[in-house]
Amino acid sequence: MQASPIYGVPNDILQEIFVQSLSDNRWRIGLSPLDTPVLLTHVCKRWRTLALGFPKVWQSLRWDTHVGELNAHKQLDIVAAAAGRAKSAPRSLQVIIRQNTPSSVEAQKAIFKVLPDIPRQLLNPPAPSLTRLVLKGVPIAQIHAIPNGLFLSLARLVLHLDGTDLETFPWSTKGPVTAFSDTPALRGVGMGSSFPFNFLKAQFVSGRVLLPWEQLTHVLDFAPALDTSPMFDYLNKCSRLRYLFVTLHEGDVGEEGVSHWRHKAGDVRVLENLESVSLYYWNSRAGDIGYPAILDLFEFPNLKALRLDGATLNFQQSEQWTEPLSNRFISRIGSLEHLTYLSLCPISVHPDTFRRIILATPRVKILDGFIYENYENFFELLIWNPDRQMLPELEVLILELDNTLADDEGEGEPIPAQSFDVFLESRMKASSPFRRVVVFSSREHHLDEGVPFVQVALKYVALGLCFEPTLVKENRSRKVNHLWVERDPELQDWPELCETHS
Repeated sequence: MQASPIYGVPNDILQEIFVQSLSDNRWRIGLSPLDTPVLLTHVCKRWRTLALGFPKVWQSLRWDTHVGELNAHKQLDIVAAAAGRAKSAPRSLQVIIRQNTPSSVEAQKAIFKVLPDIPRQLLNPPAPSLTRLVLKGVPIAQIHAIPNGLFLSLARLVLHLDGTDLETFPWSTKGPVTAFSDTPALRGVGMGSSFPFNFLKAQFVSGRVLLPWEQLTHVLDFAPALDTSPMFDYLNKCSRLRYLFVTLHEGDVGEEGVSHWRHKAGDVRVLENLESVSLYYWNSRAGDIGYPAILDLFEFPNLKALRLDGATLNFQQSEQWTEPLSNRFISRIGSLEHLTYLSLCPISVHPDTFRRIILATPRVKILDGFIYENYENFFELLIWNPDRQMLPELEVLILELDNTLADDEGEGEPIPAQSFDVFLESRMKASSPFRRVVVFSSREHHLDEGVPFVQVALKYVALGLCFEPTLVKENRSRKVNHLWVERDPELQDWPELCETHS
């Protein structure tokens, strides 16, 4: 019987085939026996030996389990062995421990008490070669016990802490987490938490974890709370910061925010390196977008991208805006000479408010719009008119189709074809630089050629329009209001960020 040609393939070539067989979504690589790399160890003795001894196929590992299954089938031992196979090669490790909502604080403490020491088994000795780390649902007591100085190569960190654990941990006697305070390569940190049983005792992660703020370039703070953001405390230390996502709260927005932060205003701090700011309003009053007091505390002279994410965007809302505040906001964003990327992600936007914002930002080249109420009033105001030049330098329009009124309640189309048609006709036939539309969705039927707005877009492809329907394959249902993460060009290489807020 003639041997199969595969037996003649040299080991180094076979190992390269192993690498090519890994999922393109490296951050999703787990230990399922039906997928690589584990599948490679089940083919034959030679393949098993080669795969187990080849660090490159074990560089990315995601362990996503339920707390009730943690002690079953020696899961932790298996994961620790797999993590160790990467040896000294650069690696990414994600540890996601999920749990059903316990009935009480005591029930949760009982669950955490019987958990094995996850960091002790997984992070020693792999820690020095870790470049990316996600810890979600790991008890704070275990994270607190991680010694400082282990993570010499860590560049990206995601921490999602249980809200009740965050509330009940004895911080006053134990002090803050210091495991990541001496991480010379760390540049990006994403922080989040769930709400505790006592909603009124929600806390921030940033105030409980010591980080090398002065060297960070990317900070994304998703943690919910009910008071005010701790941003002032850490932004004063972030001299190299380029990208900021901050969750705003009751005391950060509108007249209340201005009054609260007035005592800290003093000299306005200039963040020279900051290029992108995302303001998340869903933890402020009703989630409505209001005047952000951060504009009175800091200046961003080189800001290139601004995102506003919340419920209603309306300057006529007296609770969030007054006439002086709306005028101040327009003045502030109008002074951003380098602002070329604008992202608006509200449920609805008042037409006059939208008009004032886009008139104040004429240098915007990329507009990322996610209007839940089927883009009402959106395209009408973007129609090109030589006498009323709205966004004269606009080149790219980015749209989002998931999580819309049309999907949730069956009302209308996510993108109204008629107004979209008028908008495209005005831009494509004029001398404007606009030539590209990118549309994101996780559902194929949204992007089918039979959909009215898609038919409209295809009509203009012959005139030079670049139409890019983008099917997002990963499950987006857990991301709620943070679908923009996949649309943001700055975060394309950091997909693990979804674990900060899911």
